[in-house]
Amino acid sequence: MNAQWQMWQEGVSADTCNKIIQECEKLQPMQGEVGGPGIKSGGALVSEVRRSQVRWAGHIEWIHDLVWSYASHANRQAFGFDLALLEDIQYTEYDGSQQGHYNWHEDTFWGGPTCFDRKLSVIIQLSNPKDYEGGKFLLENIENPDENALKQRGTVLVFPSPLRHMVEPVTKGYRRSLVAWVEGPKFR
Repeated sequence: MNAQWQMWQEGVSADTCNKIIQECEKLQPMQGEVGGPGIKSGGALVSEVRRSQVRWAGHIEWIHDLVWSYASHANRQAFGFDLALLEDIQYTEYDGSQQGHYNWHEDTFWGGPTCFDRKLSVIIQLSNPKDYEGGKFLLENIENPDENALKQRGTVLVFPSPLRHMVEPVTKGYRRSLVAWVEGPKFR
């Protein structure tokens, strides 16, 4: 067991991955933005930092429940954070023809305007590793999960939102994942 992250290899079945993709592809697509306290509009298109398409799926109850179950279990096993809610769920697609990527960033917006911080980040890998090339996920300055295990369809990774991480450019095909953030009262 790793106290810096929790992973379930192929924790979500292929049928469930297909169902998630099917449901999310019905949602309105938009370009992935870069957000945080320094961005006055709440988000900005910065293709040097992030190049992806996203769709917001937090209102789909069964997907919400699936993500929450993994986040809650990981929190009990390794983190012990004071959690309150699943903020939102983002279906993300990185397109190899556009060198889709997301450079180093953290998911917690330090000094944000609310009384809550993002505490846990959840990623569910939806693509089969044969569907794309590149797109390696990395955590900064800690032991990373096994790359081959992490790329397996249905693998779930949960890690503290303040950890810096990135997705390297996808060079061929499409990398699809579900990303979610769990909030709780501000870190003290």
